[in-house]
Amino acid sequence: MKTLIGLFLIAHGLMHASYLTPKPNDPKYPFDFTKGWLAGLIGDASKPIGVTLAILVVGCFVLAGLGVLGVPGLVGTWKFFTLAGAILSTLLLVLFWHLWLVLGIVINLVLIFGLFVFNWNFR
Repeated sequence: MKTLIGLFLIAHGLMHASYLTPKPNDPKYPFDFTKGWLAGLIGDASKPIGVTLAILVVGCFVLAGLGVLGVPGLVGTWKFFTLAGAILSTLLLVLFWHLWLVLGIVINLVLIFGLFVFNWNFR
C-alpha cells in the first residue's frame, strides 16, 4: 500500500505539469493559464503566478511521494510536502479554474483530511 500511495502522490503532482506543456488546440483543455478568474482579473500577468505555482506543486508532490517510498533524507518530510502540495495545488486549481479540475480539489481535500484526521503514517 505504501508503494501505491507514494506513486499516487508523484502521479498527482505530475498531472500539474500539464499546465507547463504545450496546449492542444482544444478550447475545453483545462490546464490553461488564460482561463479562470485570476486570468480574467489581471490578464497575462497571471501566467508567471501560475507557472510558479505549478512548479512548486509538482516539486512538492514528487518529493512527498519519494518520501513515502523511503528515499533517504525525504522519509521524515513527506507529510510537510504533501500538505504544502495539496494547499498550493488547491490554490492553483482555484485561481485557474475549470470545471474538470474538481477531481483535483477532491484529491487535495482527501490528502489534507487524511493527514489531520486519520494521522496517516506510511513508515
